[in-house]
Amino acid sequence: MLGLWRGLVLLVGLVVLSSCFEANLELKVHLNGRVEQILTLVPTQGNTQGQQIVSQFVEKLAKEGWKTQQQGQKVIARRDLKGPGWNTSSLNLGTGAFSDERFQVSQSGGWLVQTYRLEVSLGQPNPALQGLSPAGQLFSLFSASLVPKLSLSLETPLRASAQNADSVNGTAYTWNINPAGGNQFYIEYRIVRWDRVLLLLLAGLAIYGGWRWLRHRKLA
Repeated sequence: MLGLWRGLVLLVGLVVLSSCFEANLELKVHLNGRVEQILTLVPTQGNTQGQQIVSQFVEKLAKEGWKTQQQGQKVIARRDLKGPGWNTSSLNLGTGAFSDERFQVSQSGGWLVQTYRLEVSLGQPNPALQGLSPAGQLFSLFSASLVPKLSLSLETPLRASAQNADSVNGTAYTWNINPAGGNQFYIEYRIVRWDRVLLLLLAGLAIYGGWRWLRHRKLA
């Protein structure tokens, strides 16, 4: 169980679809507190306009420090949002798609039971494209004629101990993003450190064994 949690990666995705391309923004939150952003761009097959849009954004992403990788028609761009460490102050997702994009990861608890919590706060969508980062431009396709359906999703190998998701399917959690703002999402996990429980048991057995040995010597 502990080995599974050590390798746990939380996947948070924002998805927007258009006739030209599909864009998916993920946040990977590792148990050491490191947060990685992954932007996946997939132009619609045979759509020249979509391919041109993706190519232009890839150039801008590279200039902003994203590491890009081409996989067939798909382009994957990565960058670190924050380094290792928990209990940090609120971060900004930096997409420019929403007026408020706070994101926070925290760890609490004692020596035997630890709690990991992920919180996301999204404000109203930003309707302006000019001046936004490439990722933000992709997620700001809001107009009178086009309001993409946005959602935030998270998948983990274990069930959450607390969450406020709109829908749950096994260990997959999905939140609907309200265009009017006021989106407050969270998910929480409590982990029992069984390695430390075992250590306490072994220590207890050692103390008990030592007490029995001393008692036996006194009686001999």
